Amino acid sequence: MKKVIALLLGALTLLTLFAACGEKAPAETTDVSGAPDAQTEETTAPETDTAAPAGSDTTAPATDTSAPTAAETPDETPHYRKYDNPYQEAVCLFAESMLQRHRLVQYDDTRLVNYQPVAVYRWQRKTKAPEDYTKQLLGYTNCACFTYDCYYEALDYDIKYWYVRMYYAADPEEIMYSYDVKGDETPEDIARLKEEFVKILEPGDCICYLHDDSGHAMLYAGEGRVIHSQAPGGGNYDYSSKKDRVEPVGSISLDMIDDLFTPGYVRCLPQQKSYIICRPLNKFKGGEVPEKSKNRAKNLQNVVVQKLCSKTIGQVIMPGEELTYTFDIQNLNNWKMDLEVRDVVPENTTYVSGADSVSGRNLSWDITVPKGERMTVSYTVKVNDDNSLYGKKIFNDKATVGGVPCKTPAVYVRKHLSDDEKTKLAGTMDAVSKSGASVFGLELAKSIYKDAIGMDISAAVTDEKSLMGTLFTPQTADPGIYDFNEDNKYFPLVAPAMYGGYYVLSITAFDGIRTRGPQTQHLEAGDIVVISDNKEDTETQVYMVGAGNKIMCLNPGAVRMLDVAESNDILMGILGYTKFVILRPAMTLK
Repeated sequence: MKKVIALLLGALTLLTLFAACGEKAPAETTDVSGAPDAQTEETTAPETDTAAPAGSDTTAPATDTSAPTAAETPDETPHYRKYDNPYQEAVCLFAESMLQRHRLVQYDDTRLVNYQPVAVYRWQRKTKAPEDYTKQLLGYTNCACFTYDCYYEALDYDIKYWYVRMYYAADPEEIMYSYDVKGDETPEDIARLKEEFVKILEPGDCICYLHDDSGHAMLYAGEGRVIHSQAPGGGNYDYSSKKDRVEPVGSISLDMIDDLFTPGYVRCLPQQKSYIICRPLNKFKGGEVPEKSKNRAKNLQNVVVQKLCSKTIGQVIMPGEELTYTFDIQNLNNWKMDLEVRDVVPENTTYVSGADSVSGRNLSWDITVPKGERMTVSYTVKVNDDNSLYGKKIFNDKATVGGVPCKTPAVYVRKHLSDDEKTKLAGTMDAVSKSGASVFGLELAKSIYKDAIGMDISAAVTDEKSLMGTLFTPQTADPGIYDFNEDNKYFPLVAPAMYGGYYVLSITAFDGIRTRGPQTQHLEAGDIVVISDNKEDTETQVYMVGAGNKIMCLNPGAVRMLDVAESNDILMGILGYTKFVILRPAMTLK
């Protein structure tokens, strides 16, 4: 045990408490042909965006790693996995729900902020339930966050302190099993180690291992199933080329216990440095299982739910305009599912149509989803035609499917450009890109607004250095890390949730929602993208969104309209810069 403690302590500084999910699998070749592009996703539900993920490792595991569905058997009688107690059930079914979301949950690289306390940031952020992750708001997690969320979201059990401690292997009550790999284990040794391991393992246990300069954490979900978050292809973001991507298989993966004791497999435990079994439930004080977890177990096993909105993050709405909300429900079972869908008409809106039953502001549908199929139900509301609503938000967080909460981000009531104004802006941008410009950056953006639609934004938007230096303020403890500042004259210009960067830690603005990187579905014609690539804000880039979400470069010596591929490259790479923000001047119009 002492040797294990020493190994774990020594590796801790390299792992930053495992928050980086340091799963350094060999470089993998993942086929992304036909995978939806992060920048071109439509807002309607795709046909197969939650299909079961296949194993993404180049070394084939010993057993099938397809995602679980009860449809693995032809029996149409409902039957589910059994657990020894409701706490195990809640944690493990949370993990299974995450696995079934496939590409909707991506790998989150902690190096987005290359800073030790990022682990604290991750564990103190607003955690998300599986139902919160949709094609409009992809989820990002890693091995440490995933195992943490399994407990926090399923049982309201904050294992932060315990989770950090388990890597010290300090308390025998927390560490159920440990093994230091000698390196000369024979096949007979491995078989014996597997037998020892399986005898101790219980559903809900965390399996952790160290190797070389990194490590990994996984959750045992019972019946030989090990669920974890890994980085397919080495991670979603390539820092050398500033290129992000959406992995079609997502980051939540399934291994079997047999795989973990198969020589040559990337996560073969007896080929690591050391490995342990940790049992968070040993420290759990018990109590009532949260209602959402009870209902997930009762009604949503092997059912994937997404709640979508016709206005996604980054977009705004004006009084008198309509919003449509859609429940996309996919039944992965081999039997039909009878489900209750419930919602409440959002405040400051008026119901228009779509619900099966309306009682006051309460909306309901009682639906049957056939085995192996998906269906959608939608309804439409109209934002009240009241100018006093400008500056407010339309919340829709009261919905449930099968008793499990399903919500969408708030939609901000702000002014936006008319179609005619967007057309005029696009025309002016095209003309400038052909004739050239004598001013650049934000000065050029101001000129285009003035010439195209007569809108003077000079008072609101000054210069790049002032803008970025005011919106992003250095932390006192570490001036190299930035918080996003809401209390300044520039904040009203910021498109909702459209800010971030490599060294930006804050997530308090916009109800805690912040884009990892903007997608075309989040943008509006006339948006101004400002990027800073150093801490002094002396190296900035400015772009402007035109018709069809094509982007115009406003930088000195490079003023021109970018093609679709170049525009996507800008958006896909933006999160690797020091900081960025997207401005929408129209939101300040009266």
